[in-house]
Amino acid sequence: MLSPAWLITTISRSIPRVRFFILSLLLGLIHASSAQAQSTNAIAQAFKGQWVTYDRSFAADTGLCTLTFSATRKGEIYPISQSNCTGEITSIVGWSIVKNQLVFVDQDNKPLAKVGGNQGRLSGTMTQNNKPVIFENAKIAKKINAARESISCAYVGYSQICAKPQEFSPPPVSPGAETPIKILVNLNARVEPRNDAEAVATLKPQSCAQALTCSRASDGLWCKIKHENKQLWIKKQAVRLKKYPIITFQNGCS
Repeated sequence: MLSPAWLITTISRSIPRVRFFILSLLLGLIHASSAQAQSTNAIAQAFKGQWVTYDRSFAADTGLCTLTFSATRKGEIYPISQSNCTGEITSIVGWSIVKNQLVFVDQDNKPLAKVGGNQGRLSGTMTQNNKPVIFENAKIAKKINAARESISCAYVGYSQICAKPQEFSPPPVSPGAETPIKILVNLNARVEPRNDAEAVATLKPQSCAQALTCSRASDGLWCKIKHENKQLWIKKQAVRLKKYPIITFQNGCS
C-alpha cells in the first residue's frame, strides 16, 4: 500500500507547470500586445476552474473559500466568481495581467492581490495589508489534503517520537510582532509558500527563527520568517527520506 507521505510528495511533484506563465509573468518577456493577448488567453485556459484556500480566515463558515476562474474574457478582465468567502476576498471580481504580474482586481479594476505560481498553487499577498494568500487547484489540493490527514504519525524532527496534536498548531503570531520558533531539521527556506519556489537558505537543526505570519495550505502550515535581511517561507510538515512524515519546527525557542 502506498504511504500517505509518498502520495503527498508525488502529487506535489506531478503538478504541471506552465512554461509561458513562468516566462511571461516572472521574467517579463511579453512585449508585443498581440503576443500578450495570446499568452493571456492561454493562461486563462490553463487556470480556469475552481481554486480554494485552506486559510480559514478567508472562509465564511466551516467550508473552504472557493474562487472559480472563467476562461472567457469580459472587458478588461477574466471574471472570478466566489463561494463561502469573507473579508477582502469578497471584493475580487476577476483577474488581469498588470506589468507582467497576475493580479486579482475589484469591480473598479483596482488591484486587490498580486500572485504567482503554477497550475497547482498560486501564492502572493493582498495589496492593502500584505496579508499572505494561497489559492490551490481544488482537485489537486483535495488529494494532497486527504493524504496529509490520513497520516497516523508525524515524527518530531529527526526523532522517533510522534508529534502531539497541539504541535501542528501555528505559532501565536500577531501583526507587527516576531514569534520565536525552533528549527528541528535541515529546512529549506523559500521565497514563496510553494514547494517549487526558490530555496535561498537552509536553516539548521536547533537554531531559532522568528515567525512573522503563517497561512495554511493543503500540505499543512507555512510560516513566513525573518532570516538575515530577508523574509522567507518554511513549511511545518514535510517528508523525510521520501518516506517519513515529520514536523520541521516547534513553537517557541529558548
